[in-house]
Amino acid sequence: MGKTESVEAAQLLVSALTREKQAKADQLRAILALAQNYTASTDTIIDDDLIEDLVENIATGGSFGTIPISEFAAMELGPLMGCSPQQGKTILFETLNLYYRHRNLWDAVQDLELDAHRARKAAGKFGVLTPKAAQRAGELWVEKQHRYAWQGAIDLCDKIIIEMDPVMAAEKEAARLRAREVKLWGFHEATINLTATLDALDAKYVYATATRIADILHAKPEYTQVALDVLRAKALGIMAHPAVALQMLQGAVQHPIFGTTADDVATGLADAEPDPTTGSESVNNAGTDAPTGPAHRNSETASGSMRLFPHSDTMDTEVHDIVDTDTGRIDTNPHHCLGHTCGTITVPPATLQPRAQIYIHLTADMTASDIEDVGTVAVQTLVELLDGKQVKITPVIDLNSVPSQYQYRPSKALKEAIQLTWPREAFPYSNRNSRGCDLDHTEAYQAASRDTQTRLDNLAPLSRKTHRAKTAGFWRCDQPHPGQLTWTSPLGFRYTIDKNGTRRIE
Repeated sequence: MGKTESVEAAQLLVSALTREKQAKADQLRAILALAQNYTASTDTIIDDDLIEDLVENIATGGSFGTIPISEFAAMELGPLMGCSPQQGKTILFETLNLYYRHRNLWDAVQDLELDAHRARKAAGKFGVLTPKAAQRAGELWVEKQHRYAWQGAIDLCDKIIIEMDPVMAAEKEAARLRAREVKLWGFHEATINLTATLDALDAKYVYATATRIADILHAKPEYTQVALDVLRAKALGIMAHPAVALQMLQGAVQHPIFGTTADDVATGLADAEPDPTTGSESVNNAGTDAPTGPAHRNSETASGSMRLFPHSDTMDTEVHDIVDTDTGRIDTNPHHCLGHTCGTITVPPATLQPRAQIYIHLTADMTASDIEDVGTVAVQTLVELLDGKQVKITPVIDLNSVPSQYQYRPSKALKEAIQLTWPREAFPYSNRNSRGCDLDHTEAYQAASRDTQTRLDNLAPLSRKTHRAKTAGFWRCDQPHPGQLTWTSPLGFRYTIDKNGTRRIE
């Protein structure tokens, strides 16, 4: 490709980026208009006709200074944008803040001078400030944000907030610390993201420990060609088994190990050996280099003949390990325990492994496996993932054999069958785990009916708000087949959801 073609391609890209900016600005105006005008109630559904728990509530959609909006607006917006209602709520919050609290940023977006997504996120960040302080923060941010890439521009918001209101920033940070959490998300090709919100120093310690274990792995012949980042990820998996991690860390300390003779130490052969009484490896907790100093000095103890083994002949005060002269085994020196490597493993580490209940569904041809709450992997990969794990096999639930019921509340077996059919909430683009949802009758349960209404094709897991919206008649749904729902929103948009995900019906 010549220079002329490259210039034309670059010009085409610039033009496309400009159109994209315009589209995002238009999108923000549409979101704002939807928030300002939305109501789930219709001419046929009047709040006065509903019981109090089903009435549509109006609440502030953004920070102080924004307007109140319908509680169900996010349920309409999320599916329209191809995201969950929870994400839709965040988008509404940021958009309302941008328009009502940062009009200068809003105008810059509409004039195509500022990226819409970046401005929206900044408005969300400054939501903790008073309207006046937020406006000033936005002015400071917009002067500098163009110098940074995306994450740098968002981090700049935090810096400005601290400078403007350090007391409030400290309170916000304290609240964030109280909200620490760990999440699994983003499955892709046999891997999944593990996101942990930790305090800053704990995170440094976790990273340092993962790096140390990665270094230990890297010293093994089978891992010498593996990148350190890959080994850090493997190290986190090892850290899920604390006894195994402790063994590795202790074994890597440059010091003799319990069960190692003085002769082994002198020749550098201090490798861990299993303790025949426990089946585990016991490790010396002292931590200076292997001894190379003068001869041993004998000392008698109440337990028999012992001798002290000096660590160094260069120290003013020598530090010794106690060596049993009968067995040649080195005992611990409790005064020189190496912090995080302290401790003795007294049971086989395998017995300390955590337990996790994981549902795995295999395809009929045994080529693929679906790991519930994770994703689908090839059976060959599944074998590798399960290697070294203790697996207990439980009977498979045949969904076709679960009987229908007359009573309102489903049996334990039927509840389990519904949760296996719907791993996530049965609402468009929702990512809520179904095990925390209500089990709703798609066709309302009629106590006077003699039919079996509590059955697989008439139940679906719904969050409490979705359940309310359906019961009130704002959202309508039917279940043409077990495991498939068709939803109609208050504005008339229709969606189908099943095991393959959500799709909008045009």
